[in-house]
Amino acid sequence: MSSASEPTAAEGRSGDLLVRIGGVVFAVGAVATLITFIPMFIGSEPFPPIAYGVSMLMGAGFALA
Repeated sequence: MSSASEPTAAEGRSGDLLVRIGGVVFAVGAVATLITFIPMFIGSEPFPPIAYGVSMLMGAGFALA
């Protein structure tokens, strides 16, 4: 018996893809954030600004998910 309030399989999974993509984007941003801290610990020159831009993907992935 199926009631009208239960979502169908297609409706229940409509946001799953966005959550998965957001998780991947968040993970890429998190790894980039960790990598941008490496020069601070080893005392070398900082990475170019694009590396810090990739770090912003962490917040974008969180918002997407």
